Amino acid sequence: MPLPPRYKKASEKLVNYTYEDYIASAGYVSFNGFTTKDNAATNYILSNHSFKTATTSTESVSLTFTKTIKTAQRIGGQAFIQVKHDFTANGNSNTANLTVSIQKNTVEITGATVTGADLTSTGATSRVEILDATVPDTYFGVDDTLDIKITIANTAAGVLIDHSQHIYHDPAEAVANTKMQVDIPFRVEE
Repeated sequence: MPLPPRYKKASEKLVNYTYEDYIASAGYVSFNGFTTKDNAATNYILSNHSFKTATTSTESVSLTFTKTIKTAQRIGGQAFIQVKHDFTANGNSNTANLTVSIQKNTVEITGATVTGADLTSTGATSRVEILDATVPDTYFGVDDTLDIKITIANTAAGVLIDHSQHIYHDPAEAVANTKMQVDIPFRVEE
């Protein structure tokens, strides 16, 4: 009497990759930037979800959005960052630009910083930037943080004094083009 066939248990994880991602050994994960508030502070978070948030922009020259990694991961490849920013020069001619730094545990990953083109105005002006940064192969352990630091700088003086500037971060885009999105290439390991 023949023995019944034994079947292996199916994998608990089902992962789909595009052909391009598989060839590049990377799978892109998109994160949205948004704020959360508690009694003590305002937090800037990266998440895969598109929450509706009451805060669509923050008047600041520098914000850092954070994602805590819960399983060991490796990233590396071309990352893409979309962010809208603006400033008001209050009648004075001024030039500013946007710099994005991809960080591990609030320390810049070498070479993973990119600066956008200058934005010049004598009044109010805004722009949606789509920047790409090359991220070297970087290992993230459990509870390491992936941080995206966005900075607006006056290209002449280094600081926007007496000027209003905003970094937009509304995943639900209550106002058009206010979504801050980061696409990070996670390495596909077999």
